[in-house]
Amino acid sequence: MRSLALATTLVAFMSCQAPSSPPVPAAPDSLADPDPLAALEGRWVWRGPRNIIGRGMDEIWGFARGAEGWELVLTVVRYPSVNEDDRSPRAWHYPPRPVRVEDQRLCYTDPRYPREPEWRVTFAVRDGALKMPAWIETDGRRFEYESWHEQHRLHFDHDPRRVAAGTLRAWNLGALGSGPLTYAAGVAPVIWQQDREAFTVQVYEDRPLEGLTELGRLIWSEYGQPWYFGPGGSPTYADRALERLSAEEWQRVLAFELRDPQARER
Repeated sequence: MRSLALATTLVAFMSCQAPSSPPVPAAPDSLADPDPLAALEGRWVWRGPRNIIGRGMDEIWGFARGAEGWELVLTVVRYPSVNEDDRSPRAWHYPPRPVRVEDQRLCYTDPRYPREPEWRVTFAVRDGALKMPAWIETDGRRFEYESWHEQHRLHFDHDPRRVAAGTLRAWNLGALGSGPLTYAAGVAPVIWQQDREAFTVQVYEDRPLEGLTELGRLIWSEYGQPWYFGPGGSPTYADRALERLSAEEWQRVLAFELRDPQARER
C-alpha cells in the first residue's frame, strides 16, 4: 500500500529529527474509575481571556455530592473594562444541576442554555488540572474528543505507541476527505516550540490529486497523555485547562456583587 509505505518512511525521518528523545508514553493499565466525579469534588476555575481594557469572564465549576447524587454548581464572574462607570466584578451563581459521567464524558445541562439538550464533554484530570474538553483514550488505540459543539475520533488499527506506522479511521476532522488514512508515530519537535520534543502521531490522507496530505498531529504531553490535535502550529482541538480554586479566592468571589442568573447581562 503506497500510503502505508510513505508513512513508514516518515517514521524513520521523525526518529532522525529527535537525537535526545523522551521515552514513548506507555498505555495505561486501566482506564476504569469506580467514581470519576470524586476526583472533581470541589471548585475549578477556567480563567477566560481579558482584552486590553480589562474586560473578561471566568467560569467556576463546583462539584459536590447532593442528596440524590452528584451536582454541578456553575458561577460566572464578569470583570468590567476600565472604561465602565462601575468597575466592580459581578458574579452570577446558578442553581445546582445533576451531573454524571458516561463513557469518560461529563453529562449535564447548562442553566445558561435551558433550550439546549444535555451536554456531553470529554474530560480528564491531568497535571493537577481539570482538562475539559480533553482528548481521552478509550482502549489503547482509540482517542476521542467531544466538546460542546463538536466531536472528533481517531481509531487506530494498532496502538501507535507500540506500532509506529499503520492505518486508522477518523470522524469529523475538519480537513477529512474520502481517501485512506495512515499514521506515522515517533518523537518529533513540537511544531510551535522547536526546542521541545514530544511523542507525536502524524495523520495523513492519501488523496487522488494531492497525494499523501497531512491532516494533523496528535501530540502527547510530558505527562504521557495526548492533549492536542491540529494542523500546523495552531491547536485546533486541544485540552482546555481548569485549575483548582482556592478557598481564599472563592471568598473573594462571594463578596462580588451578586446578579440574578435569569437577568440578561449588560
